[in-house]
Order: sequence, then structure tokens, then C-alpha cells
Amino acid sequence: MANLYPDVATLLNAHRAYFNRLFEEPALQSGATRWGLKEVRLSADDAHYLKLLYPNCKLLFLVRNPYDAYRSWAARRNASWKWYYRWPDQPVTAKLFGQIWKETAESFVQQAEQLDALLVRYEDLKDRRFDRIESYLGFELNQEAAAVRPTDGPPPLSAIPDSELAEFDDVIGELAESLGYTSPSRDATNPTTYHAAPPPCKNLLRI
Repeated sequence: MANLYPDVATLLNAHRAYFNRLFEEPALQSGATRWGLKEVRLSADDAHYLKLLYPNCKLLFLVRNPYDAYRSWAARRNASWKWYYRWPDQPVTAKLFGQIWKETAESFVQQAEQLDALLVRYEDLKDRRFDRIESYLGFELNQEAAAVRPTDGPPPLSAIPDSELAEFDDVIGELAESLGYTSPSRDATNPTTYHAAPPPCKNLLRI
């Protein structure tokens, strides 16, 4: 049986056919000329798989100020929303939240250049700075769609509790700082500050 197994090209075609059926066909049927997908838990490792299937695809890696993200998550947690990394025995904690952010963001930074990907900051999208993205993609973004801000859950916490911030900082501090995100513990005047652009990195990658 091993010698009769289909070759690698056939296997890749089968994987590609799944994505085409799931994403491309509905997009084309709706009148779109392009299609893609958005995921919130994939890392650069997953991007290698997508790049293998679609060598000419464009990869956008989105990172957000981790302290802002944590304040949003904690507000929902405090409102009794249930969050699990693995249900039912791995609830999300401050440390685990930091580990997830760090592992994902670090993979983007370390592998972006190799994947010809673009690292995008959520703050740039929020401020409607799309020039780099449009240049990379080769077409203009829909400004009207980008302006939509749907409401979702309670407003973020005004500040991260000190005990949680210390645990969070222990995990993400160095990487967050390298991307221009300042910990509230080091910037008491503005707990959610971020710099206009991250400092240069040797290897940048985004999906």
C-alpha cells in the first residue's frame, strides 16, 4: 500500500481543493474577484503550510498592543464570559494570555522575511494608515468597510490590576518593548501608549 500511495503533488492538490471549495467558490459566487481567510490563532508555522499551497499568496501578520488586548479580554472575563485555551481544563489566565500573545507575535517577527509577509499593527489600521498594506497587496482597500466598528461586549478595563500586570509583564515584557509597546508599569501617565512605529527588526514577517 505504501508504494501505491498518491504522490506529493496529488496530496497538495487535495489540500488546495478543500480551501478552494470552502473559501474561493463562495467568494466568486458573491461577485468577488479575490478571496482570503482570517484566523486569530494561527502562527507563522501555519503560514508555511498556506504558502506551500498558494506560493503567490499575500500574508498579513496582525499584532496588537498586548496591554490593550488584555484590558479588553479582562473586561469580558469580569463580565462572566468563559475563556478556555483547551476546554474544559485549561482556562485562560494572565500568564497563559501572555504566552499565547508572545508565541504568536514572536513567530511573526522571526519568520516574516522568510515568508515574504507583512507585519501589520492593529493601531495603524485603527488610525487608517493603509499605505504599506495597499503597496504590499497591490490594490486599494475598501475604505468604507475599513471604517466599520461593530460593538462587541463591555468596554475594556481602565487599567490592568497590578498583580495581573506583573505576571503578564514577566511573559511578554521584552518582546512587547521591542515592538514599541510600553508596559503601564513603566508609563504611569498613559497606560496604553504605543509608539508610532516599531523599531527596526532584523527579520520581520506577517501573515
